[in-house]
Amino acid sequence: MRIRLLLLLPGLLFVLLEFMGWTMPMSVQLGVFLAGLLMLGVPHGAADLLVADHVVRRDGGQFRIFTFLFAYLGRIVLFGLLLWLLPWVGLGLFLLISAFHFGETDLSRHELSGFWGKAFIVTYGMMLLGILLLTHLDEVQPLLAFLERGSDISVWMSMLERWRSITLVLFFTALSFTGLMVHRRHPSFFRSWFRTEAFLFPVMLLLLWRLPLLLGFTFYFIGWHSVISLSSIMRYLVSINGVAAGRVWKQMLLYSGLAIAGTMLIGASGFMFTEVNAMLWYAFMSLAVLTGPHMEVMHDMYGALRRK
Repeated sequence: MRIRLLLLLPGLLFVLLEFMGWTMPMSVQLGVFLAGLLMLGVPHGAADLLVADHVVRRDGGQFRIFTFLFAYLGRIVLFGLLLWLLPWVGLGLFLLISAFHFGETDLSRHELSGFWGKAFIVTYGMMLLGILLLTHLDEVQPLLAFLERGSDISVWMSMLERWRSITLVLFFTALSFTGLMVHRRHPSFFRSWFRTEAFLFPVMLLLLWRLPLLLGFTFYFIGWHSVISLSSIMRYLVSINGVAAGRVWKQMLLYSGLAIAGTMLIGASGFMFTEVNAMLWYAFMSLAVLTGPHMEVMHDMYGALRRK
């Protein structure tokens, strides 16, 4: 709990500065985002092979590294093709997967099994993403323009703006309803959640609403989600499975370097670093193709942590 409270401090500081009339320049926001992505965002997914190995072995199975890598990289390629051929479908799937992954990470200490538990996790994550994206449509529009090059998406953005409030109300209603259904099946969850960390959720929503889009995403994905994920990974590998911390960091550095080098090479070949919005869009889509297989590994790890 202490680490989560400390992670809120930068966001609260940025919001205070916003209220005082100071907004971080876009160039600085971009620098913070890219630095955080390289130092925390990518590395927090670079231990997936080591995590998957220990999850399988701890459950009595046999881990086959080539089978894992083939399936992992295959899902990345398939999702990349989906984003290329059916970009709106790919974007929708990415948001749904991200919602589940964010919700599961924030609520990883709690047992939320069954349909309604998973539904609550998804609606929790959708509420976070809804506040972040729907309250910053003017900043989202130039990024979405990359989905339909040469097409005017202003009609769709106007529709989103008209339905924004209703959509957020629907998200909140869905979150409340799924929470009620979870309470009927797991009454101990809310007693535990409200005693410990439930108050963090509205604070997080406030920060995502008040911060600019890029700074809000940087704060949540890098400053919150990645740090919490890394903490859980180190606890699982080092504290529970006895893996040397140096080995974990060495593997994260190796696979982070490979992922960053590959991303830079593909991005440079597609001229994705010539303009700020193109760079941001490419960064988000790179995260999109990595999220699916990473989420599966983390899902198995969170289950193993709760069974320990």
